[in-house]
Amino acid sequence: MLRAFIVDDEPAARDRLRDLLGKHRDVDVAGESEDVPGALDAIRDNPPDVVFLDVQMPGADGFQLIDAVGARAMPAVVFVTAHEEHALRAFDVDAVDYLLKPFDEERFSAALARVRDEVEGRRLRRGGERKKALDRLPLRSAGRVSFLRVDHVEWVDAAHNYVRIHDTAGQTHVVRGAIGDLEARLDPARFARIHRSTIVNVDRIRELELTPHGNYVAILDGGQRLAVSRSFRDRLPALLGTG
Repeated sequence: MLRAFIVDDEPAARDRLRDLLGKHRDVDVAGESEDVPGALDAIRDNPPDVVFLDVQMPGADGFQLIDAVGARAMPAVVFVTAHEEHALRAFDVDAVDYLLKPFDEERFSAALARVRDEVEGRRLRRGGERKKALDRLPLRSAGRVSFLRVDHVEWVDAAHNYVRIHDTAGQTHVVRGAIGDLEARLDPARFARIHRSTIVNVDRIRELELTPHGNYVAILDGGQRLAVSRSFRDRLPALLGTG
């Protein structure tokens, strides 16, 4: 069962989210709040799996809630807002999705599917239920299956219901699946999640560049520049032996 919490100062918006969530049998609405202080107390007392979070609210905004809870302790977040200008900042704090009002039921269901993938990935990592690490990845194309050795994987990024695997030869392979599921099958000593949608082979990182805003950019042997999000930036230097 997926436990959801709603934070929005508009009663109609909360009603809409509650109705949409109620159509999914695997989701339980654990509570709701009209402001950040109420949400903060509820999340600390009994953390849900996902928070559907408005950005602009009286007193404090959604980003301040994430800062107060802490990026590591914060449940999965789906921002629900009428203001598109906050989208880049939302993904910088690893939001699972960004729903721009008004949205339809199909768009909401797609966001919920991403939430399920993210929550399952967190449970696997937290519970230590990692399966044996893969030595090679199966790639299916035109009725055939080929295999790519994982040490030839440079980096991976998510693309909706697919992942794109970028290899050391400069080729990109698109396979169906969730990035969280792939992460659970890769050796954590060799591969690091550096963003909600990005996994990198740490042996392929040539340099870490510190930006003026205090964030890292990972520069790979192939020249690719990958942003390291705030939630993951403390882990990467330790893996590389630079922290």
